[in-house]
Amino acid sequence: MSDKEAIQGLVSKIKQVIPRVVNPEEEAPPELVEKIGAEFERQLRLKGIGESAAAKVEEQERQERQ
Repeated sequence: MSDKEAIQGLVSKIKQVIPRVVNPEEEAPPELVEKIGAEFERQLRLKGIGESAAAKVEEQERQERQ
């Protein structure tokens, strides 16, 4: 028996002993996923531009919210 076969045998025994845990959590609501995605994109934009420009973008966003 080669090392590979021995390892595969051990892995299959371990998989039999330890049950696979199904993720009990529900998927996130689409609205939350959208908000997280938008914030992620915003952070990428801010990293892509200089710090001084980031302040301008934040000020522009603040004005848009008002």
